[in-house]
Amino acid sequence: MASAEQQPRPLKVLIVGAGIAGLTAALGLRKNGHEVTLFERSQLARETGAAIHLAPNCHGILRRLGVLPETFGANPVQGMTTYDGNGNITVDVDLRQSLLIWQHPWMLAHRVRLHEELKRQATTAEGEGTPAVLKTSSCVASVDPDTATVTLEDGSSFSGDLVLGADGVSSVTRKFVTQQDIKPFDSGKSAFRFMIPVAQIRANPATEKFVQRDGYMRIWIDKDRRLVMYPCSDNTMMNFVAIHPSELSASKGEGWNRAATKEMLLDVFSAFDPAVRALLEMADTSSLKVWTLLDMDRIPTWHRGRVALVGDAAHPFLPHQGQGGGIAIEDAASICVLFPRDTPVEEIPERLALYEKIRDERAHKVQELTRMAGMDPTDANRGSFRMMEFRDYNFGHDEWHHSTHMLRKHLWSRHGPVRLRAPLSFGPMPSPRQDHFGRAIPAHDSAFTTCSVRLRSSATYLRTLFPSPAFGFVAPGTVAEATLRCTELRDMRWLGGGGYRFVGLWVHGVQYVKKDGGRVVGSFLVVLMESLADAVTTGREELGMPKVFCDVGIEDQGAV
Repeated sequence: MASAEQQPRPLKVLIVGAGIAGLTAALGLRKNGHEVTLFERSQLARETGAAIHLAPNCHGILRRLGVLPETFGANPVQGMTTYDGNGNITVDVDLRQSLLIWQHPWMLAHRVRLHEELKRQATTAEGEGTPAVLKTSSCVASVDPDTATVTLEDGSSFSGDLVLGADGVSSVTRKFVTQQDIKPFDSGKSAFRFMIPVAQIRANPATEKFVQRDGYMRIWIDKDRRLVMYPCSDNTMMNFVAIHPSELSASKGEGWNRAATKEMLLDVFSAFDPAVRALLEMADTSSLKVWTLLDMDRIPTWHRGRVALVGDAAHPFLPHQGQGGGIAIEDAASICVLFPRDTPVEEIPERLALYEKIRDERAHKVQELTRMAGMDPTDANRGSFRMMEFRDYNFGHDEWHHSTHMLRKHLWSRHGPVRLRAPLSFGPMPSPRQDHFGRAIPAHDSAFTTCSVRLRSSATYLRTLFPSPAFGFVAPGTVAEATLRCTELRDMRWLGGGGYRFVGLWVHGVQYVKKDGGRVVGSFLVVLMESLADAVTTGREELGMPKVFCDVGIEDQGAV
């Protein structure tokens, strides 16, 4: 049995950024038994924003981690209505029945409530594992991928085993991973964001019609701008995202915190339906912000050494499908799966390479579909956005299951080709030749006793035992040799120290002619009768050996 010093220890994980991606990773890694420290540049580590989509692909991950959206006011999507700029309905669909195909509901949540719940569960003294440590007002200046060291702007440094860059679209970690100064750029669009109480909308006769049905998303689309409205907080608050060309709302500030005025908002959407403008009139100027929608070129790598990027640090998302937060949660889930409790420190770089292999294609495909969803409608592209097809790709994925399967395949492949037997769905199975990871089982600890009888027999009869005309004897004649062998196997590791017996018949001097004319010469095994069913099954399916079950009795009469 391995000593305590040989047992894998918990990893020391440093996470740059305590947003949704960072806290999700912290929660999962804590549950895995690792020691997690988060470095958040802001003072309160309070997530900004308004509302967030918790689509089926990320909702299931949250539930697996014990984060239940309905407990902090998330409400399910019930339907969708779209309009043109003049207020004419273009689509009105009840989604309740069609969404039943997904295991987890499509939910709409207040972003701050989700962030608070993730932070609470990651850092509370209650729950599984050691609570994560959250260091606020901790601005990271540099990250060393070789030593997994994080250095703050005040000069203090922290070293660990693994560093995750979850520091968002303006990531500091990114340049230390990519070795390039890759920065996001203005996509050409910005968005006003604000929330209005549903009760206030209901009290206005001009807007009351927009809140008659709970759980409905409403979208107004007109040329180069659109307004998206959907409920959260148990259908008591309505979230608004008003997307428009960036030059129409240019102002001081950056990111989520640029100041905006109601006059600016109303001016940008002045051509919209009067009922829509009545909605916009309700915006609270004190909380009205305008957000530059940033995009970024694909980065060359997500990881370097013992550092990896997650969420917007790796792939900033535009808001047009509501998948940015969901894909960040998927990234975090993949990390949690790939770094279970017993992960050896020396395997961190190869696990991070596997993480990028798992996540890169999907994240960037959803990112590209999001760009397509946000295109201004024209006659040329009107049919290019296939909403249901895109939705099915986005929703029909469970990263926890996917990463679990990919990790298993990775562990199997590290030991060379593995032997498989039915059922193939579960990968390699323990057998005399390998363990459940496909690692070869050494046989030097086992022991055996063999009794052999070599005999001469009729070649013409033995030839009838060959399975096809491709088999034949090397030498001419009607006499051939065979061996009858009985073996007792003991102290076998794969049987917990047990053993079994077999009797086999080998015919010697046989050649097999292959389809290409090549020849293989050796002894042909006619049958192997074994006293252990598992040995029979594994030998048949993994090696193709002609085995059958048979009780083999051996009587030891001692010395004569």
